[in-house]
Amino acid sequence: MNCRNASMIAVVFQFLLWSGSVLLAQEEGLRQPPSNKELKDAIVSIRKLMDHQYQDKTPKGRAALLKLLQQTAGESADDTLNHYALLSECAFAASKFGAVEEGWSACQEIESRYDVSELPHIDFIKRIKPNLNGYSANVLFEEGVELAQSLIGADEFSVASELAKSLSVSLRSQLPHAKTELESLAARAKLLDRKYKQLKSDFKTLESDPANEKANANVGEFYCLTKGDFEQGLPFLAKSTVSPVQKLAKHELGLQDPTTPERLTTADQWWAMGETKKLKGFKKLAVEQYQSIVEELEGLSKVKVQGRINEAILSKYGKGDTATQLANSRWRIGELSNLAS
Repeated sequence: MNCRNASMIAVVFQFLLWSGSVLLAQEEGLRQPPSNKELKDAIVSIRKLMDHQYQDKTPKGRAALLKLLQQTAGESADDTLNHYALLSECAFAASKFGAVEEGWSACQEIESRYDVSELPHIDFIKRIKPNLNGYSANVLFEEGVELAQSLIGADEFSVASELAKSLSVSLRSQLPHAKTELESLAARAKLLDRKYKQLKSDFKTLESDPANEKANANVGEFYCLTKGDFEQGLPFLAKSTVSPVQKLAKHELGLQDPTTPERLTTADQWWAMGETKKLKGFKKLAVEQYQSIVEELEGLSKVKVQGRINEAILSKYGKGDTATQLANSRWRIGELSNLAS
């Protein structure tokens, strides 16, 4: 099966999971967390057993407590109740101590092993003490943004939006400069969530009729033009009624290990298509492809490609000093995904 077709199937399947038609937890072997009462009783027992460590309020004592909770959780991995309780208590204590790395690690472990109804990281962020030191605040910001972007990549838009908003509130005093970025991230995730839910009927159509041209066009345009995820979107557009997009999408999907000149030609075609107002979003794809090959080019081809990358950056940010600095820097592909909107 073609990798991109497999990706398209996975996207449809993912939407079905979102709509509640498949029990993902059972498929992945995630454990069911204990009941609230079981968890409360287990944590009371843990605190009694570790009372001596809890009494030590010094930084060294708190670090030792977190280490003990983590170590004991690792040794209790086969005991669902105590494993979950120890991780939960570690995350809770870490939030009170401002120990971001330890708390985040505990949240990651819970999320990866248990079928939790809410992302544990959000509760951790909301509980975190307000006077984090600079290092911890930056770690929380970086880890949080990375997780939010990962959630967006997995189409978990509403969770990503809530996470970004929680981060913005939690870090507003320590990292005021991050407020705009986090609010923008939350707003983007919220918009994507609204647009994604509007495709519910299209995903349902594709479940029974994978070749439906209208549904493929709607889903493909969402992934390519709204989300900026061309790997997911192009297979849908290749089956759509959007011409000449359909033809070029089919051409690109048919390329096997394309050479640099072939990739340049394809990128130029996407750029030309993006020159029209209705299809301007496809410049995003051209810019992504240009960025992936610019260092392999020479002469006027390289000048042209770098110029178009700079143009995309300047069109997004204007002509101020910041934009000039961005245009003269080397951008990662992921950073360019929304520039040509």
